[in-house]
Amino acid sequence: MSDRTWRQLREPWERLCWARERKFTSAAEAARSLGMKEGTYRAYERPPDASKATRLDYEAARDFARKFGVSWAWLLNDVGSPDDVVRIADREDELWAVYQQLTEEQRQHLIAIAKTFLAEAANQDAGENPPTGESPKKAHSGQRR
Repeated sequence: MSDRTWRQLREPWERLCWARERKFTSAAEAARSLGMKEGTYRAYERPPDASKATRLDYEAARDFARKFGVSWAWLLNDVGSPDDVVRIADREDELWAVYQQLTEEQRQHLIAIAKTFLAEAANQDAGENPPTGESPKKAHSGQRR
């Protein structure tokens, strides 16, 4: 599969084979480095209609992407390129660690802030005027009035 470019790969299992071949000479070697049985790993590299195929999911895509040095978003969903500089998984781990330390009330507050931020960003991307009133930063800064 190494003779194909990453742009030609349509399915997650194809992208997985391609990514693995960049770092390891064999599926057996990759499986050992991942702490998996070879057959378990090979099941991810099979087409979905093959016997004993395992569909790539988010958790496996993250693990494989880290080991193979590619973007998990590309590996799983063909988003971006395999060499995207942004280490999304690293940022997710950081966010998750912070999120786990919050109380349920703080988590709900954080979600509200994120939703407001996304809505404003979508409005700006669409060329609309930003909403009037306080910015989310001021509205959710924790300061009492």
